[in-house]
Amino acid sequence: MTNIWIGVGRLTRDPELRYAESGKAVAPMRIAVPRPGEGDNADFFDVVAFGQLAEACATHLTKGRQVLIEGALRHQSWTDSESGERRSRVEVLANRVQFLDAPRREESEATPTAA
Repeated sequence: MTNIWIGVGRLTRDPELRYAESGKAVAPMRIAVPRPGEGDNADFFDVVAFGQLAEACATHLTKGRQVLIEGALRHQSWTDSESGERRSRVEVLANRVQFLDAPRREESEATPTAA
């Protein structure tokens, strides 16, 4: 059985690029995926990109941009160190991020062009 998740939505915040101790780039982000036929209702998903994909997302994506994410779901669970309660979450490990819209005009004007 294969674990594949595909979703189209808008970023709720800018990707946050950081580097693991191994030096590998990591870019967590969050997307809002509208529920068909339910007006303004949406589901929110945590997404993590790695390596060159993470760097590209951090360079080119900003809050509000529309993306298609293809990846695998990962479930994590842990015990909260303060409360002692069990916590869990599901996140999407991105294999592909497709940019579906152009940057806003202000963003493209702020990006220097090659001479």
